[in-house]
Amino acid sequence: MSAAPLTPPASDAPLAGAIAFAPPPAPVDGLLAVAVDLAARDRRSVADRVTFAVESTLAVHGGEEDADEEKDAKALLVSQLTRTLALGFRGLGLIFSGLSTVCDEGLLGKRDAATLQLLCAATKRLPLQLFLGVDATEVEVPVETLPLRALLGEPEPATTERQQVLTTETPAPASAAVRRPATKQTVEITTKNEAPPVPPYQPTAASITDVRGWASALTQARGPQALATLEQLCLTNYLPLRRALLEGHEDERLEALVTEFGDAFGRVYGDAFPTFAHRTNRPKMTFDLFNTATARGREHDARTTVFTLVDSLRVDLGRDVGTHFRALLGGRAKLIAEQICWSTLPATTAHQLRVLARPELAFLPDGEPELGEALAFGKAAEIPHRLRVGSRDIFKLDLIEARLATTANGEKLHRTAHDVARILATHASDAATTKGHRVLYVVFGDHGFGIDKHGNVRRGGTSPEEILVPAQFWTIDP
Repeated sequence: MSAAPLTPPASDAPLAGAIAFAPPPAPVDGLLAVAVDLAARDRRSVADRVTFAVESTLAVHGGEEDADEEKDAKALLVSQLTRTLALGFRGLGLIFSGLSTVCDEGLLGKRDAATLQLLCAATKRLPLQLFLGVDATEVEVPVETLPLRALLGEPEPATTERQQVLTTETPAPASAAVRRPATKQTVEITTKNEAPPVPPYQPTAASITDVRGWASALTQARGPQALATLEQLCLTNYLPLRRALLEGHEDERLEALVTEFGDAFGRVYGDAFPTFAHRTNRPKMTFDLFNTATARGREHDARTTVFTLVDSLRVDLGRDVGTHFRALLGGRAKLIAEQICWSTLPATTAHQLRVLARPELAFLPDGEPELGEALAFGKAAEIPHRLRVGSRDIFKLDLIEARLATTANGEKLHRTAHDVARILATHASDAATTKGHRVLYVVFGDHGFGIDKHGNVRRGGTSPEEILVPAQFWTIDP
């Protein structure tokens, strides 16, 4: 095993993460290339093969060994990347071969598929590049019986069947040395209710009067602002003006105005955030929700509380989701409280989960890079999954993060809001019906996202649309 020859890197900055099916056409400057052969006939898991290949390559280049043999997969990957960067490289590249072979022969288990999903999620946040091989584009991976393309985030075609039957067939290998009969596994998923049709998308026809009013409010907002005033300014003026620009209202002066306001908001919040640990008049943060929910539940005779975190649910999109959610559940759902929460910095999912588990870490400097939970994609992204956060169980829905991974527009936001509301309405209804009594159903976001004028999505910054998230407290009757 040997690393690909490298030329001296042109920059010291870490490389961006990436996923490709074809191998790199030429050596990438600063990339430590590691070959991972999955076709070899042995009993090692994908995780073990990746670990062996990476550690061997690091040793060839004089890298230090990791003395802690008890690290989990996430911590080990972070350690390997840290040691890669310490050697002067700008990123780690895993070049796989034989992936389709092990899938076709039924040798890729669920643990192996989870390893691939973890690696794919890591490319969004860390300098890790995956080259899966041109033979892997159409293989089936046994994670919810999803094809590999769906696992990596490419959308699945929509299905309107009342029942879906997902079938994966493993053909018998051609070699006579391995005698394994063809097997067929069928997983049946039954949906209780037909999904209501999504109304046709109609761009918001913002009038000249509306646009001028929003712009005037932002222009007059000079100097220090009360917290409640600032929140309403963002919700009722800044975000609507951003949406109007996204949906085709072209005006360079307005673009400059909202950019200036967003940058100023980010600077002020970034400077003030470290002081929140010593202040009582700070904004409501996401980790404050648990105490608020306890009081709300007592007030409204809710015997059970269900928390559902919607990844990347920013505050204006949350309003749209709430409107559709109420319409779907009718009189069974009552919105008893709604508030704006602020994401802690950095505004990433990994950090928000860390703080939800341990609020005392909220205003401390972030430690080593974390991967957080691996995202679900395809049909799996439409299922709220249970997550342990500290001493509590919550549910997490990844549909927005998966669907708006790179680009967004008005129509995409419209359809996504409807789909999230439908999924949450089914989840909340099932919870109340199963319990047989009133449930307090709390919907909240962890962080938001920004969209530039070209439709490119960004996360992790300090603009209002990346920081402000909704928290909705609903009572659901059985």
